[in-house]
Amino acid sequence: GEVSLNYAEGPSTGPPLILLPGFTGRWQAFLSIIPVLLPHWHLYALDYRGHGESGRTPGHSRAIDFLTDCLAFLERQVTEPAVLLGSSAGGSIALDMATLLPAHVRAVIGLDPFFDHEAYIAWFGAEDQASWWVNERQLAGRPLEELLPTVPLERAEELSRLDPEALNYHAEGRPHEFFA
Repeated sequence: GEVSLNYAEGPSTGPPLILLPGFTGRWQAFLSIIPVLLPHWHLYALDYRGHGESGRTPGHSRAIDFLTDCLAFLERQVTEPAVLLGSSAGGSIALDMATLLPAHVRAVIGLDPFFDHEAYIAWFGAEDQASWWVNERQLAGRPLEELLPTVPLERAEELSRLDPEALNYHAEGRPHEFFA
């Protein structure tokens, strides 16, 4: 009820499989594997708030906000226990979802999840990382045509549909607040 989430859904050809992209990604990150999965799974692929075509929520772009949205999606949209496949931050969200709603989760597949939040915070809080995030924030939300001359198409599409505010914690060297 707080935000509307964009997601893609495939036909019901098997048990539910929820695809969770990494931070700044969108559901299209899984386009290369979706054709292989479609015949065997009832696929759901999500965009987090502030990402892709999901709604924007100023001041609410922390890890807990993404997790809360994913939990609500799982409880409201999926009628049987699901397998969760998450990439990077999506893998960490999937693990948290399984911990908080074990009866709704059949299995978790983590593609490079981060397990140590303190190490993540130290790495993303480093000065060189913050400057990278500042640059990403400056590009986020710009029209695709403006990004294409200097950014590869797939990344340009992600950035053009990314709310710059979603990057504030990282760009301002405050990743610890992102995980608060």
